[in-house]
Amino acid sequence: MALAASNAGVYVVIAGDSTVVRLDPTSGKRLRSTRIATLSAATRPVVALAPRFGARGRTVTATIPLSGGRLDSTSVVTRDRAIQDGRALLELWQGGIVTRGGSPKTSHGVTVGIAAASGGLVGELSSPRGAFERLAVSRAKSGSIVLTLTKPSPPPKQTTTTTPPPTPTPQPTTTAPAPPPTPTVTIGSP
Repeated sequence: MALAASNAGVYVVIAGDSTVVRLDPTSGKRLRSTRIATLSAATRPVVALAPRFGARGRTVTATIPLSGGRLDSTSVVTRDRAIQDGRALLELWQGGIVTRGGSPKTSHGVTVGIAAASGGLVGELSSPRGAFERLAVSRAKSGSIVLTLTKPSPPPKQTTTTTPPPTPTPQPTTTAPAPPPTPTVTIGSP
């Protein structure tokens, strides 16, 4: 049983028969009684399954599928997104949420583990220090939790240019004039 009061009156919720009773705030007499079927409906807990991984270029994606329901926007809390140091932490809050993800899974340089905590689940990511520079956490239309990790840009390639040796400057060549012909001397008869 639960009791709530407002300016409009006093309300009592009787969980055993799923009834909400409105009472007169002065006399306490029952004014109206309404049976609410959803109060007695059994709810299925949200179940976090083992992560699935994908990669494209510098981006690695880990998707944590959920079955049995959805988490509202306030139920996913990123406690530590500084993945540059090799660790990040998120929490999934909802009464009754459980995991069937098993032991931590590793792919594309990141490990994702999901463990039970009081009132929710804790998701822990680990990677070598500096392997990723950014983490974004979002929800897919299906309700799954999407972890998008970005690797740092590769360092610029070192280009080495080999300079050919300088071409020698041609030196002007001077040619010496040809020596004058040597006169032939003949001795004897003219």
